[in-house]
Amino acid sequence: MKLNHLDRLEAESIDIFREAVAESERPALLYSI
Repeated sequence: MKLNHLDRLEAESIDIFREAVAESERPALLYSI
């Protein structure tokens, strides 16, 4: 159960990191057009 909880936390942190990267790249893509 502890492992599953850690896996879920890791997955959530990865999703948040991906979203942050996407948010930081999106304006750059918009301005470069």
